[in-house]
Amino acid sequence: MPRHEEDTAPRIVVGFDGSPHADEALAWGVRQARLTGAQVEVVMAVEVPRTLYEAVRFDPFEGAAKVLNAGIDRAVGPDNEVTVVPRILSRDPANALLDLAERADLLVVGSRGLGTFEGALLGSVSRRCAQHAPCPVVVIRSDGPEAEGGTASARETDRDGRS
Repeated sequence: MPRHEEDTAPRIVVGFDGSPHADEALAWGVRQARLTGAQVEVVMAVEVPRTLYEAVRFDPFEGAAKVLNAGIDRAVGPDNEVTVVPRILSRDPANALLDLAERADLLVVGSRGLGTFEGALLGSVSRRCAQHAPCPVVVIRSDGPEAEGGTASARETDRDGRS
């Protein structure tokens, strides 16, 4: 993984949306951080028109924070030996992850998230990240039933999206 002069530790960016695939991606990113001494920046991008949540008096960021914190608790566990930096952004998820990947050593995403149709091999966010990220990308894909804790496999790509 490339090192950056201003960084003291390798940086792994993980995309998170609360889906089972995102849970697996975050768990994989935390395991990788334990092996490499990296810090994990876990990113949840919420793209909700401001007029919508103002009109219904709903704060999507409050709900997102709860989902994100629960996911981090599941992935890190009680040992807390990995530094995890949570970020909630009001942006398109793919663009947010690609921007944050600019100074990352690794980008980790689930193969599908919320909002993709069942049976898709790769969701739109993971596809864009694999094709356009400026750093290596690991796409975590579930090999088993999502609700039954199926196993995950990883596929790392180069900057051009090739395996």
